[in-house]
Amino acid sequence: MNPVIPVLAAAFVAFAPACIARSVELRLAAPAPPQSPIVTRGIAEWAKQVTADSGNAVTFRIMAGPTLATFENVYDRVLRGVADVGFGTGGTVAGQFRRSEVATLPFEAEGPVEVAVTLWRSTQRGLIAEDYASVKPLALFSFPVNILQTRTAQIHGMADF
Repeated sequence: MNPVIPVLAAAFVAFAPACIARSVELRLAAPAPPQSPIVTRGIAEWAKQVTADSGNAVTFRIMAGPTLATFENVYDRVLRGVADVGFGTGGTVAGQFRRSEVATLPFEAEGPVEVAVTLWRSTQRGLIAEDYASVKPLALFSFPVNILQTRTAQIHGMADF
């Protein structure tokens, strides 16, 4: 299992109400295709771990694909209560996560784990917390291998621009 999943599960359970008297099922909007690894190995495993850690007090109905939300409207769906939890990318929600976009700059980090840790710590320290004032982030991460494509020039660093 991905070592990050228990940490995310613990983080979620820590934010759950201190006293859950009954079981609650949360609608989780995951616009990625149902068979994609982010759903099957990421979101589904995370949800399973949260459910186990909560003693089955919290369960998830994962709505994968664009049925409940698309990448473009998942943030809005969470804000309006259509989905209880949403998975999305900041870049598709124009202007909402401006401070967090620093994580998308090329050549600034060694890899996605470094970016994820920096984003999370920056949120906790208040540096980019304003981006998430209307929601409660459960995880912040970066996809590996952000690529610049050019027709002829090879870009290895900022000096190559």
